[in-house]
Amino acid sequence: MTAPDDTAAAADWSEGYFTAAPYALAYFRDLNPHVLAQAIGGNGIAPPDTAAPFTYMELGFGRGLSLVINAAANPRARFYGIDFMPDHVGEARGLGIVGGVENLDVRQISFAALPGQDYPDFDFITLHGVWSWISAENRAHIRDFIARKLKPDGVVYLSYNAMPGWLSMLPLRELMKAEFDRASGTVEQRIDAAKRYAARLADAKAGFFAANPKALSRLKAIEGQSAAYLAHEYFNADWHVFYFRDVVATLEPLGLSYCGSAHLGNNVDTLQVKSESRAAVDHARDVVERETLKDFVTNRQFRPDIFCRGARRSDRAALLDRVATMWVVPLVTSAEFEQLSMVTSAGKFKVQAPYYRAVMEVVSTRAMSIPELAARLEPDAATSDAIERTYRLAYILAAFGALSFALAPAVQARASESCRRFNDAVLGLLPDQYGGRVLASPVIGGGYPATELEFALLSAHREGGRPALNAVLKRRGISFQIDGRPLGDDAAQAKQAELYDGFVAGKLPIFRALGIAA
Repeated sequence: MTAPDDTAAAADWSEGYFTAAPYALAYFRDLNPHVLAQAIGGNGIAPPDTAAPFTYMELGFGRGLSLVINAAANPRARFYGIDFMPDHVGEARGLGIVGGVENLDVRQISFAALPGQDYPDFDFITLHGVWSWISAENRAHIRDFIARKLKPDGVVYLSYNAMPGWLSMLPLRELMKAEFDRASGTVEQRIDAAKRYAARLADAKAGFFAANPKALSRLKAIEGQSAAYLAHEYFNADWHVFYFRDVVATLEPLGLSYCGSAHLGNNVDTLQVKSESRAAVDHARDVVERETLKDFVTNRQFRPDIFCRGARRSDRAALLDRVATMWVVPLVTSAEFEQLSMVTSAGKFKVQAPYYRAVMEVVSTRAMSIPELAARLEPDAATSDAIERTYRLAYILAAFGALSFALAPAVQARASESCRRFNDAVLGLLPDQYGGRVLASPVIGGGYPATELEFALLSAHREGGRPALNAVLKRRGISFQIDGRPLGDDAAQAKQAELYDGFVAGKLPIFRALGIAA
């Protein structure tokens, strides 16, 4: 299917979804199937076995970075995706080809065309940034697809804009969308006109902004965001905000029940709910009421929800059996760990308590099983109790991004070649050829982000170490300046040596632990 040339027909082809510019390029950790499984298991529900081969579908994959990298990191699974924007599909398909990803099937089709496709049944069906931005008719097509193609014990990931957190934004969005539709010119010019229109009202001390200060804050935040992001986020014909209970009511007839949030920290009430509000939340009569109360207590704006078909509760014995086979791996250096924090409606949290530091010191440079970690932390403790305590600590550290749950070595080994092939390919591309800045890790079964400088340092490491860094930096267009002037040769060489040596001592061990660097 291709888009017609004329504007009126294109609007019909796109069904009101903004197609004039591609979606923002980003890797979304929530879409990693192993992250979804850990979130489910941490909520006391038996998770799917992601060590075994599985099937995975992403509906509306955007530019496809998450889909392609997750496929590269899980070569024994089959990954499928659809998107109706030709540029998105072409980019995802091209990245898969360049990266040597062989277990990927991407198609340019609409949600209405899903019944005519030859797809298998799926263990995972995921939608990120889709549900709130499509019509009721397309949501019905998706529900039908889930009803037909999700396996009896399958998992659905569904993210959406949530109430009540978006309440003050609804009128502001309508105001800007109306001006966007009236304006002429390029997309960027129309978005600028919409922002200026709203800003004039704010400058005029309009009562709406006085009564809704969060809307004013959001308007100010919008000023610094890219036109491509704003176009997809705010200016589609369809833009819907949902209460949690209404989403549950939509999915329950499909045999789906809520199993937790893909953001691990959302599943820990002490990180989300202020102490004075916990009693109200704890008096909830069921999970729907509890999540609804939490949404009001936290004024939540976005929900990354996981739903399971045929969810089975786990007892402590089953949890301990799973934990006995779990591994963890560090994601940050000791210096980065000191800077970690989480800001929620309940306050600002850090993880520098002695027991968290002890965990990070033990797993500082390599993947390790939970039982081994427990034995090193508490050599004299009862095994099952120590293992469970260690798992709880690891879960909190994973919520903060300090470490990740990892795959067992045998599973890692099966993905190593696929990840190496992908990483070799993208590290050889220049910034304008690959802007994702994400590498595939066989240890976590998904993507790990890197900075542009880390890409250069990794490339230099692969090409001979410190002596290769100068050529790599030039190739990637990276230079260093003081007061706007380039460094002299001697100063530049000293700076490069400092950077490379710091990388070898600091971040390189993390990349090695993740199976990204040798």
